[in-house]
Amino acid sequence: LRLPPDVYKVDTQLKKNLKDDTNCIIDFVLFGGNNICFIENKVESKEGYEQLERYGKVLERYYPNLNKYLFYCTKHSEPKDFKDYNFRQFKWYEIAKYVILPFVEENPTIKDYYKFLTKYKMAQDNTLKAENLLTMENLQKTLEIMTFHLDNSKDDFISKFGMDNANVN
Repeated sequence: LRLPPDVYKVDTQLKKNLKDDTNCIIDFVLFGGNNICFIENKVESKEGYEQLERYGKVLERYYPNLNKYLFYCTKHSEPKDFKDYNFRQFKWYEIAKYVILPFVEENPTIKDYYKFLTKYKMAQDNTLKAENLLTMENLQKTLEIMTFHLDNSKDDFISKFGMDNANVN
């Protein structure tokens, strides 16, 4: 996570209220002597109404003397233009790749967690890259060429092997 060195304690589902009685429930919090980091985790949902801004207000109100960090972890791409609180955004596959995968063989709990992330397609990088687009373009051309040759060899195939009435495909 590239946080400054500190002795961190972990809390989850931390509930804080703002002045207007808005309730904030922060998914994951790292408390340090000099630093605090809120991590909002999303899987199949999007950011709630002004959720990051509200979390920033919680950081200001409740932790004025700490260095503040606000991270946003998503399964799907959901780019944010948020500048405050050392904001960083990452995806679940990065957690799987850099934080979990190096320790999978050392710890059965981590191994199970990695299996969970894999099962729900959270451990794979689904970023569409230029080479993927090139492959898709070439795949379409390859399929067209294969179809052309299959159609041209159909009569020869039938003459050598006969035609079964079961499934023409």
